[in-house]
Amino acid sequence: MSNQLRAEFKSALAEAQQIRDAEDRTDEQSARFRDLVETVLPGLETRLKAHQAVSETSLDHFADMALKGQGTPFTAARQVGQATFSDEGFYDEGEGVVPPAQLKAVSTPEYSRAFKTYMRLGEDKVKNRYPSVYKTLVAGLDDYAGILIPPDVLDTMIKRTPAPTVIAGRVRRYTTSSNRLIMLRETYRDPSGLDLRTSPITGMWTGEGGNPDPSPEGGFGEVTIPVHEYMGKLSVTNTLLEDAGFNLEGYISEKLNEWLDYHYETTLLNGTGVGQPLGIWTNAGKPQGLGQMGFVETGVVGAIEPDLIKSMEFNILPQYQGDAVWIMNQRTAKAISLLKDDQKQYLFQRGSLPHNTVVDANPNTLAGFPVLISQYLPDIATGKCPIFFGSLKGVYMVQRLGMTVRVLNEIEALKNRRVYLFRLRWGAMPVEDQYGKFVKIK
Repeated sequence: MSNQLRAEFKSALAEAQQIRDAEDRTDEQSARFRDLVETVLPGLETRLKAHQAVSETSLDHFADMALKGQGTPFTAARQVGQATFSDEGFYDEGEGVVPPAQLKAVSTPEYSRAFKTYMRLGEDKVKNRYPSVYKTLVAGLDDYAGILIPPDVLDTMIKRTPAPTVIAGRVRRYTTSSNRLIMLRETYRDPSGLDLRTSPITGMWTGEGGNPDPSPEGGFGEVTIPVHEYMGKLSVTNTLLEDAGFNLEGYISEKLNEWLDYHYETTLLNGTGVGQPLGIWTNAGKPQGLGQMGFVETGVVGAIEPDLIKSMEFNILPQYQGDAVWIMNQRTAKAISLLKDDQKQYLFQRGSLPHNTVVDANPNTLAGFPVLISQYLPDIATGKCPIFFGSLKGVYMVQRLGMTVRVLNEIEALKNRRVYLFRLRWGAMPVEDQYGKFVKIK
């Protein structure tokens, strides 16, 4: 419709110009000129402006409001903890709770080029020198978080080096639009401890007479995972940025990649839970319960015996062993690799490929289960828990937003440096304690 209006407007304008420039005009032409200038062109202009206003009206706010009503885990009235749950979870950095309209806007080539200009010059210079570029950049502006990284740049920046990220890729990952995620948790537990019965329903054969036994108390509790804020800083000299041969995007990609690997790995393993996520190892060695996976203690003081390694499989119920693994550091793995069974066979089996990827065709195994190496874990020592066996599906990781970046020119101006401030909002904690256990050294 707008194209048709524009064509009519151009046609009427051309006709008016032709009549105006004619040397000899008839009375009909003069009347037609007045009609064009006073009625036709103003009417078409008004209609065009109305169509243009509709096209330029942002619906992001309404789209965001629509998203906030979706995925509430319990009742529609609850205003926090909104999320969509699935067994697959929410992988990689993802789009967080960015509205679809804004995600579409920051996915264009024009936004990508504007973002690179912003990374090199900073917000003030782009705004003052290149207003058209800044107008494109506004599509990804968050008043509190900074500028959203376009998906094509983000893919480059956060492509992981697999070896250090053995944890983040295996936990359950969700997204929330609030500052915490709240989930229901069944309070009923099978008295046998084997989860043979997961329902409190009881019954009886009608021929027996009498009444069925009262049902065990069944109900629901709540689990809350707070979302915390973390910021990372990268400082670069202006001299380096001004070097025409310097690949800024490649440099930031490399450094951000290293930082993300280290940040997620160390926090998911050892986060204190105070102002930050609760790590898997933080409550290691405590009795089994919410946030605590439980443990099996060795029978030898200060060491691990082969029989314990062989029997660990049977300390995890079979329904939770689907993707069970061993997790330990390299020094612990070296000690374990020397253990032999009664037939003098090594329990540790080397895979057919070097273990420099998360998923090997034939990974290193211990007692038949894959071995993952993370260097941020404790060594074998009295009272320590150097080994985890089980599945990491019992650990939940929640993300509030995708990663954002803010360019700061003033904070280190006297040092001739520019600061890139990266911001993440996420939380995590072990929730389902039945998925694994630690090996605790006696």
